[in-house]
Amino acid sequence: MVKKKTVYLGMSADLIHPGHINIIKKSSSYGRVCVGLLTDKAIASYKRLPFMDFKKRYEIISSIKGVDEVIPQYSLDYTDNLEKLKPNYVVHGDDWKYGIQSETRKKVIKTLEKWKGKLIEIPYTKGISSTDLIEQAKSLGITAVSRLSALKRLLNSKDLIKINEVHNGISGILTEKTYVNKKNKKIFFDGMFSSSATLSAAMGKPDLIEVDFTKRLSNLNEIFEITSLPLVFAAGNGGSEENFKFTIKSLQRLGVSAVIIDDKVPLNKKSNQPNSKSYKLEGIKNFQNRIKLGKSLKISENFLIISRVSSLIFDKELKKALKRAKAYIEAGSDCIMIDSNKKGNSEIISFCKLYKKLKNKVPLMIIPTIDSTLTEDQWKSYGVNILCYSNQMFNSSVFSMHNTIKSILHRGRYDDTNSYQKIIID
Repeated sequence: MVKKKTVYLGMSADLIHPGHINIIKKSSSYGRVCVGLLTDKAIASYKRLPFMDFKKRYEIISSIKGVDEVIPQYSLDYTDNLEKLKPNYVVHGDDWKYGIQSETRKKVIKTLEKWKGKLIEIPYTKGISSTDLIEQAKSLGITAVSRLSALKRLLNSKDLIKINEVHNGISGILTEKTYVNKKNKKIFFDGMFSSSATLSAAMGKPDLIEVDFTKRLSNLNEIFEITSLPLVFAAGNGGSEENFKFTIKSLQRLGVSAVIIDDKVPLNKKSNQPNSKSYKLEGIKNFQNRIKLGKSLKISENFLIISRVSSLIFDKELKKALKRAKAYIEAGSDCIMIDSNKKGNSEIISFCKLYKKLKNKVPLMIIPTIDSTLTEDQWKSYGVNILCYSNQMFNSSVFSMHNTIKSILHRGRYDDTNSYQKIIID
């Protein structure tokens, strides 16, 4: 018997459409088809996390007629898999000649030359776009389960996750839809962040530590109706035990991906002054018990408990902050958030360096509000996994509205530039 030639076909296969079936059918006419299925991490390296996770995509693509084998492709680069398989052919749609995948194409051609393999490019199926299909699917709504699991999937797929503060529907839409192109790569936010501080400020009220929880839930519903990104919810210290239980259950039911619980508690519940003098640090054992309670209320393993380490705000030593982080991890915390109110980044950087050396550690989150001089790549080099922009959306909106009002009062008219329409259209 004549041995069948090997055909390698790299695919994301997020939502299967006629274009995928067409290329599989044509590939099978050349020989035995091995699909290199891009992992979530490989896809997230150049665009948004796939609609379906790797396991689901694997099950679907494996069952399609014409596919003989499916193996994971761990990066956008085909080289490793091609070196192992040494296929006779690599098949791909002709849409990768330009854009971010053009460099991958060049590498494929160069690698195939080593054993005289051939690249076959199939004309892209017109009128069909995976991106458009995914957007249409998302526009119908995303389930609470899918949204809840997204942050954990992101942590497994990306070295650094960027989340942005949202306080209403429009800030949510802008956070999800806005992107910039850098070196043929789309740069965008991965998730959203909700806090009582910006929500109460948007209502023209001071941050009273615990904004009425029903108002916050109503706010989340408004945002979730028109977005699909995962959301991290800042819950303060969680309130009383009964309130804390209700909060954890309610957030999971809505599809919130993670809750941040604070290890500082108010000295005076009526105080509305957000400074360290109005708080005290919670005892380590007490806070460990709160983490354990939160863990026991988890309906889904994908829901994350993030523990905020606030001791640096109280001028405690770095070693004491690290001690708290270790204790919170021991209690079952899924992520540590380190906080500081000192200007400059030296204190946070010092903590990051110590934390990075820990053997038993979980993802690390920071909110660089005091000093914004460090870039995201620099924070990533210090071992930060989640970077949160916690108030920039609200602050910039207030600044813009303030300037608009001053302009109207000064000119005695409104200078209409149609900027609003342009933003919505884009």
